[in-house]
Amino acid sequence: MTQPSTTSCTARPQRSCSWIHGRVMGGTSGLNYMIYMRGNPLDFDEWEQQGNPGWSYKDVFPYFLKSEDNKNPDLVDPYYHNTGGYQSVSIHAYQDKNIFPIINAFRELGLPLIDHNAGSQLGVALVQATVGNGQRVTTNDAFITPIRNKRRNLVIRTNANVARVLINRKTKKAYGVEYYTNKTLNRVLARKEVIVSAGTVNSAKVLMLSGVGPAEHLQSRGIKVIHNLPVGHNLHDHTTLDGLVFSINKSSTIVDDIQRNADLQYYQQTRRGPLATSTLLQITAMVQTKYAQDSRPEIQYLLDATNVEDFFTDPILTSQTNVNAMAYYNGITVRPILLNPLSRGIVLLNDSDPVLGTPLVYPNTFTEEIDVLRIIDGIKQSLYLLETESLSKLGVQLVGNSLPACVQYEFATDEYWECLIRGYTSSVYHPAGTCKMGPKEDHAAVVDARLRVHGIKNLRVMDASIMPQVTRGNTNAPVIMIAEMGSDFIKDTWLNQQQEQENAFSENREFRSKTKWKFLNYFWEMLKEM
Repeated sequence: MTQPSTTSCTARPQRSCSWIHGRVMGGTSGLNYMIYMRGNPLDFDEWEQQGNPGWSYKDVFPYFLKSEDNKNPDLVDPYYHNTGGYQSVSIHAYQDKNIFPIINAFRELGLPLIDHNAGSQLGVALVQATVGNGQRVTTNDAFITPIRNKRRNLVIRTNANVARVLINRKTKKAYGVEYYTNKTLNRVLARKEVIVSAGTVNSAKVLMLSGVGPAEHLQSRGIKVIHNLPVGHNLHDHTTLDGLVFSINKSSTIVDDIQRNADLQYYQQTRRGPLATSTLLQITAMVQTKYAQDSRPEIQYLLDATNVEDFFTDPILTSQTNVNAMAYYNGITVRPILLNPLSRGIVLLNDSDPVLGTPLVYPNTFTEEIDVLRIIDGIKQSLYLLETESLSKLGVQLVGNSLPACVQYEFATDEYWECLIRGYTSSVYHPAGTCKMGPKEDHAAVVDARLRVHGIKNLRVMDASIMPQVTRGNTNAPVIMIAEMGSDFIKDTWLNQQQEQENAFSENREFRSKTKWKFLNYFWEMLKEM
């Protein structure tokens, strides 16, 4: 849970929002919406412009292709996609009766039908997802399962909590990791280097526990400072709201228990049908607001299937726990997601139990007023959907129930929408930035362009925490790309070092050989003179 806030999550219990943590093999790819979206090309060009050579879109594009195994080559632009990689990417095999009318409604508003991973992102699309044969394909399924128990150099420890990275205080070189299994402290040593890949919140936690972080904060937690860096700063996320709900009066997909059981059996037998899909989350659209400063989108729409009666009985419970299978719904929760937040938060260590305790997460969401204004503009644009012919045929209407924390405001006014945004804040779980990538002269940077922690040898970070600015779109695909690039950085480093050692050995051997023959020749000349 995030720390109590006065600017966001104010209607939630304790004024706090839940941030889901993927504590499973494959991380949050085992829990997410499965959307495969790379981000805007200008996002990566911006990273490079901030002092990170090798991270332009031209540079990262091959690494997106490297891991991709696209199952719909006939539906996508082949220039922007690939087959044969480890990660399955596919359009969902099943679309219910409301999918294409909703897409057509966006098109009536002037949005083109596009591939969000090709060219411009402004438009509407059927999402590409990390699915294969009707089921989720996590990074564990894609990258680890095929090699598990087959490679002698891969050892996996589950139910393990990292205590710290071991760093030599004199040489500032990482040489291993300490971790707990149950209450037993274990140690594993590294001959070459240590990679931290614990996610935006916990990578910051691990570094700070290891003595790498803001000096004053570490000292307050009784941790000896090895290197003073702004670890935990620059925290930001893609945020949205609960409470913007449309009812579908003529095209509900709610069925009786007999049909649900039949759907379940059909899915188990074929991996097809209503349960082989994320239903309305197959649709995504991106738009700009009136505050746009360049060609990139600022708002992404995702649509959650919902049961209207359940939602307005307990909006907090229903928004945080999906009490109905997503295939069966009579309403749409419209989520305008802010893609380019200016607000920044921080992650700090728990003071009572820094090692095993939950870190303190201060998102500081909506501390910048422009973030709220952009979402309000996104809400207003989404209301134009109600005027389209496509949604009129479905009987789609705005549900005019005011949520409890906002009844003092007139419904559908800017003041009401701001109350919803600040009160019923919702994350789509794309936190980024706490180990920011940047050059040494960037005082906010933690890692360099090769993902090496500044000031510490043999230590890298590889996850969304290194993003200087979160990508505009879902973050699963960019994190896979970061891992692909990082793996090449590691190989380049150690293969080059090995080559240098071999060259040095060869040069030394050649020098010794030349010296030996020079000495023998000199000795022979001396003998001849005698």
